[in-house]
Amino acid sequence: MKLKFIFIVFHLMLLIIVAATITAMFLIVGKESVLSYWHINMPVLITIALFVAALDIFYALNYRMISLLEREDWPALIEYLERNIGQKGRYSRTKVQLLLNTYLVLSDTEAVINFENKLSREKPELIEENALTFGSARILNRNITGAVHFFSERCTATSIKTPSKRKLRELEWIEWFYGFSLLLDRQFPQAEEQFNRVIKDAHEPLVLGLAAFFMVDVLAAALPEHSSTLRLDAAATRTRIKTTVPTVSEWNKLFTKYQKHLYVVILTRYIHETASWLYG
Repeated sequence: MKLKFIFIVFHLMLLIIVAATITAMFLIVGKESVLSYWHINMPVLITIALFVAALDIFYALNYRMISLLEREDWPALIEYLERNIGQKGRYSRTKVQLLLNTYLVLSDTEAVINFENKLSREKPELIEENALTFGSARILNRNITGAVHFFSERCTATSIKTPSKRKLRELEWIEWFYGFSLLLDRQFPQAEEQFNRVIKDAHEPLVLGLAAFFMVDVLAAALPEHSSTLRLDAAATRTRIKTTVPTVSEWNKLFTKYQKHLYVVILTRYIHETASWLYG
């Protein structure tokens, strides 16, 4: 009920501020000046009133979902979202992402794949919007061959002509997950080629760090004939990362910003190991 409490306090504070302002103005400048002031600032007051009304409507419409989130009642939240999305056909981006994240919180990767099959028939564009979640669910479900195929298709896609910054970041993660899937599938030469592409083209420090870490930690041992080159490339990438993220505390802050994305959270162990390699 924390959000409900904050919501009530917000409205009470707003009423107190308005009442105190009106009272103070009546006492200091008189009735006529007060009426003139409110008349001049009427557009601002209307804007504030509309904002508060919109906030109230949003809260009222989503009260059930918000209360389930606050209680962390994940099964009930899944039931609500499945009914809201599936039966009513309300495929909003936010609710789809929330449903997928809730499935993963409960480690229900089969439900993620089933939902993907449903989206492929009814809203295929939302699969691309949530490609990292669907792809990482395959890894969690130990369907490594499926993950390789899924991420490979998206690495070779060129349909986005002018991607946003958010999409560019996601594309870098897709490229990394493709290399990681190849690594898990023991396709080491292909994984080396993919991680080399990542450290050459990517800009996100976490993506660069994870690629370089696996090059030196796994591929250098799996491909001894390429060990020297892999270690040199990884070392050069480490130096590059430390020019923008010079300390482990800044690395951890960056990781914290990404923790809203479950496809990053599932890599927590590797991200900490990468930090030890980078700054150890």
